Amino acid sequence: MPPIRRPEQPPPPAVLQQLRASSERARDLIDGVLLHARAGELTVERVPLAELVADVVADLRPRLDDARAAVAVGPLPEVDGDPQQLRRVLQNLLANAVKFRAEAPLRIEVSAMRDSHEWVVTVRDNGIGVEADQATRIFDMFSRVSGAPDGSGIGLAVCRRVVEAHGGVIWVEPAEGGGSAFSFTLPA
Repeated sequence: MPPIRRPEQPPPPAVLQQLRASSERARDLIDGVLLHARAGELTVERVPLAELVADVVADLRPRLDDARAAVAVGPLPEVDGDPQQLRRVLQNLLANAVKFRAEAPLRIEVSAMRDSHEWVVTVRDNGIGVEADQATRIFDMFSRVSGAPDGSGIGLAVCRRVVEAHGGVIWVEPAEGGGSAFSFTLPA
């Protein structure tokens, strides 16, 4: 039988730690849902994607260094879009590359190609990859990859919502040599 705790006694530290962790997870979930809701609201201006990627890489530098990651950035266009929302897309994709890395040192490549109607921006990594049966499901709200280390399943749903608000689409394919290639389109 557990010892009786008097009302004036504070809970044990382990209980407080568990409550704190639970409340932080709930706050993160609410923040994620709010991000998803706001992802369709755009303030459109000219956005140099190279600068956004450089800012995201700087923000993620400690995690990239811990992962011994090399980030290669090809020529990227200026597009009309919402810089804060597009930054959120790039931040999610690069952070996921770090989260779902393989044993080998992480390589991330960010590139863009233009066709007649749009830009196709790709974030390619040599991580664990995405199973074909999960390739569309992972963009749904609260959907997570099986065995995911953590996360709420909101990040890629936010990416999809932002890209669609910009008139584009987002998808994932296996990367050549292993890993994933997340691509999204933006009007040219």
